[in-house]
Amino acid sequence: MRTRRSIAYVALLAVALTAPSAMAATKRKPAPKPKPVCHLITDVANDSGPNTNGFAGTPAQASVYDQSLDITGGDIASDGKIVTAVIRVAKLTMPDNSAPTGRHWQLTLQDGNTAMAFNAYDGPAGHFASPGTAVFDTTKNEIRISAPASQLPASVKVGTILSDFNLTSQLAVVSPESAAQYVGPATIPPGATEDYASAPATLKYKVGTPSCVALGK
Repeated sequence: MRTRRSIAYVALLAVALTAPSAMAATKRKPAPKPKPVCHLITDVANDSGPNTNGFAGTPAQASVYDQSLDITGGDIASDGKIVTAVIRVAKLTMPDNSAPTGRHWQLTLQDGNTAMAFNAYDGPAGHFASPGTAVFDTTKNEIRISAPASQLPASVKVGTILSDFNLTSQLAVVSPESAAQYVGPATIPPGATEDYASAPATLKYKVGTPSCVALGK
């Protein structure tokens, strides 16, 4: 009897020792995290100026070329609470002696039904953003516009699909004498379009997707 009991004990012990290994072998690996989205919109450099308008991608004329209005790309990012639009240029300078009346940058997009626009202005009238606030980053050569999702004309929440991305840069027609009357980019008369860039119609961003853009900064 002792022999049989000993054999049974050894068998049970072997099962107990191998069970965790078997469970570990069958345990599913966690799904890989999605890669951050970055550089949704890209554009070649040195293609801006009022005589080229950026549409044809032709070299800009040196006499009208402004590197701070030469769009090189952009991004959009959101967690459903904050939305940040990024406009990248060849070289952002503050102030800009080539644009004494001011500069205006814009990123537009849609949620499928509603068009939305992020605007930033810099010039004799001051610094403005609509909606939200703007950061003019001369190190990264970026204009970043951030706003609460609640300020947008459409419902931007996690899972919302954004598309139809377009970027525009313009000289603003504002004289230093009349600058005080303007209160934001929506009221500033636009000048000649300096550059324009758009993403392919098939390119989309799903709100909540990780991005290389730091929200609200």
